[in-house]
Amino acid sequence: MKRARDRYEHRKQVEQVRSQRGLTVEIERIVPGGLGIGHAEKMTVLAPFTAPGDTVRVGIDKVRGSTAFSVVQEIHTPGPERVEPKCPHFGVCGGCDFQHLSYDGQLEAKSAILADCFRRIGGIELEEIELVPSPLQWGYRIRADWAVDSKKKIMGYHQRNSRDVFDVHTCPILDPVLDLARISLRDGIQNGEIDVQSDILGASSAKEFTISPRIPEFPGSLLTLDVAGERYGFDATSFFQANASILPEFIEYVIDQASDGDRTIEGEAIDLYSGVGLFTLPLARRFTHVTGVETNPKSASFAHESIRAAGLTNTTISGLPVDQWLRRKAGMIEAISTIVLDPPRTGAEPDVLSGMVQLAPERIVYVSCDPATLARDLKVLLASGYELGDVRAFDMFPQTHHVECVATLTRSA
Repeated sequence: MKRARDRYEHRKQVEQVRSQRGLTVEIERIVPGGLGIGHAEKMTVLAPFTAPGDTVRVGIDKVRGSTAFSVVQEIHTPGPERVEPKCPHFGVCGGCDFQHLSYDGQLEAKSAILADCFRRIGGIELEEIELVPSPLQWGYRIRADWAVDSKKKIMGYHQRNSRDVFDVHTCPILDPVLDLARISLRDGIQNGEIDVQSDILGASSAKEFTISPRIPEFPGSLLTLDVAGERYGFDATSFFQANASILPEFIEYVIDQASDGDRTIEGEAIDLYSGVGLFTLPLARRFTHVTGVETNPKSASFAHESIRAAGLTNTTISGLPVDQWLRRKAGMIEAISTIVLDPPRTGAEPDVLSGMVQLAPERIVYVSCDPATLARDLKVLLASGYELGDVRAFDMFPQTHHVECVATLTRSA
């Protein structure tokens, strides 16, 4: 009877909340997904584009259990970290969602998001996570995916929570060279000089740009970028980190963690999901031999060429999917000192995690752009005989809630 009564009271409460024109909520902190969280009417309220300390009036969009998802109707009192967004498309665009926070506020929010994911998903309590700020807070992004509506002759981005394309007049997070390309493409599509039926990928080396698909009079060739003493080749279709300004410190940290700070390691390093060789090349400077595993043929080809141009002879690139490589090839390597992995946002597949554990490397350096999947996978590795060492985050994506994180694990004695 009590459970039935509780369910009835809860349903009644939900209907009351839904029937209200709005709720006044004080935002307590930012949670994973970049939403502000507060409490009202015995409900947990989540609201986008809010800042800690904001007092806002929200309208309820939907209710799940005791959690209300809302939209902001009015800001009564702004929190101390709230600032005026720089981009006129803020709130409409599906990209940046932190422009309303000061940069210090963004870093604080990302630290809280990381701690929340580690604790709630991974069962890992961390006193503090060092978060390295980006040298560039604007004009940093050297990769773009522009949405095209060929019927309306619009090139821009998708609207938030929609597949509809809207016309983008400015994009202040883009590298200036890439933004000039965006403007030329946008104008050409609008005036009918460019006829393209698909979305357009763009990339920049901060000196020149390239796009895909090929469009007459626009470059679609290889780019090269020098980072921390290495030269990398890539194009608009191959994965490369979006923020070149933070890459030197980011790469140096990953390589130092992989080698425990030593300059020369007698052993094998494995670079899983190795892409165009961002970590493969510098790893080859420290380890006896390095194997990169990358299933994308074009990325693997770029890695091969960068390795050849660097004169490195102690490196192998495999084109097998990571899980297949672990099953078929890993057993042929006698002693693996370190595994570095940088998987997609979805994290490492279960077969990859189990395959790494079976290889029993001394160190695993896990690079992730999603704190939730990182925490999930770390929980598996910690239960499989590894201990968590250093954790450091890098603000690869200013003005958004996304953050890059590096976690180092060592095999238990």
